[in-house]
Amino acid sequence: WWGFSSTTLDVATLADTVFKNYVGPRTYFVIHACAAFDVSRYSSFVGERELILAPGSTFTVTSVNVSAATGVSNITLTQDRFVYLPIHEDEIADLRARLGQADAATAAAQAEVATLRAEMAARDAAARAEIEQLKQARDTLATDNDKLKQAHDAERTAAVAETERLKQDRDQQLASRNAEIHSLRRAHTALQTEHGRCAAIAAAHTALQDEHERTKRAAQEKEKVNFVDERLTSHSKHTHMHLQTNTHSVRGTNTYIRSLLLCYICTHDTLAGPAG
Repeated sequence: WWGFSSTTLDVATLADTVFKNYVGPRTYFVIHACAAFDVSRYSSFVGERELILAPGSTFTVTSVNVSAATGVSNITLTQDRFVYLPIHEDEIADLRARLGQADAATAAAQAEVATLRAEMAARDAAARAEIEQLKQARDTLATDNDKLKQAHDAERTAAVAETERLKQDRDQQLASRNAEIHSLRRAHTALQTEHGRCAAIAAAHTALQDEHERTKRAAQEKEKVNFVDERLTSHSKHTHMHLQTNTHSVRGTNTYIRSLLLCYICTHDTLAGPAG
């Protein structure tokens, strides 16, 4: 490998999707190195435990393991002996200067990261506080909603009860009115019956009055007839005493008697006609 190759001492780092995929063919190199440089303290990602292999490193393949089920190829390498090239003092000074600049840049980057982390922490705290306020507002709204729902349910229950009570009162009033109407109808029927009886009694009373009047008139006519009979009898006796002395008087008496008898007969027929 002629370029700088990055490796890691932590196998778990390779689980990151930045370095590999979860599925499909992929290759892992397991290297037994004898010359690798730890650059984790200069890295922005200290947790990766990064090692750098020098360019021009050579390796020997010791084993190859390919899994057909997962598509993972594990290739084990052993680094060949590494020969360090001589480095001049000016190059070392230059490297140290660059290393100092890198350390300064790393410190600045770390300070910026700390600042960003502080800002993120503050924003996170503010967001959490706002979320907590929103949760409290949500809980308050839920409580108010429950209270409103309970009040609505109570009002609805009261309205249903009031409606049922009004319905019962209406039914009772209708039943009472129907009973009253039925009672009035029976009383009206009884009054009509009583009125019929009174009319029958009045008709009977009128008939009795008419019968009484007829009876009274008949009695009066009978008294008249009796009176006429008494008069006729008395007059007949008186007339019989004078028959021998006065014939003319007898004839006149007979004529008078006939007139009286005729009057009696007419009167008797008049009385007997309406009664019959």
